[in-house]
Amino acid sequence: MFFYKHSGFALITKKFITLTSPTMKIIMNSVKSIYPVSKSENLEKLTAFEQAYFNIPNDFREYLINYNVAKPRKTYYKDRVEFDLNYLFGFSKNAYEDFLETIKTYTNRTDKNLFPIGSVDGGDLLCMDKNTQEIYYWNHEINDQSLEGNNTPTTKISANLDEFLESLTISSEPTEYEIQQAIKNSEVLYTSDDFDELFAEYLIDDSDDE
Repeated sequence: MFFYKHSGFALITKKFITLTSPTMKIIMNSVKSIYPVSKSENLEKLTAFEQAYFNIPNDFREYLINYNVAKPRKTYYKDRVEFDLNYLFGFSKNAYEDFLETIKTYTNRTDKNLFPIGSVDGGDLLCMDKNTQEIYYWNHEINDQSLEGNNTPTTKISANLDEFLESLTISSEPTEYEIQQAIKNSEVLYTSDDFDELFAEYLIDDSDDE
């Protein structure tokens, strides 16, 4: 399948995307803001943060300004490690979603060049390198440097944020975060396997009628 735009085009197959124009970009994994976004307010908060702490790499800086706290449509990663991404941090009244509060909480618990950018199901973190923009997976059981004996290197999983997001797939089961949100909003989540198990006693076997 070919997509044309001006003098460039993209060839899409099941396994890869080849772009012939550097100005053309196809986002296969859409990102949705969890709350309404005020770009001017986000930029103001981001500027204040950078003046007080450190400059945010461009990849994540753009996401903070345009999306704030956000969740990709696809959240499941299964390459070097396996996990579900809950959401990307931003500026929030909720401490567990707030970018600054999370950085304060995990100071001296991650490698000095890394800072947290996302929540991973099970209490782990998605981190970014301040200098290279590379993406890392931080496991609270083996990578938490505040715990004695934890000196296992954090796992690098992508060269940058966009590459990481494009590597994600759709999870077959709801994450712990999604379950908690569903309970909070009085919703019910079932996977297809759950449905079959829950309603097995009500299914009618009509094989004898054939």
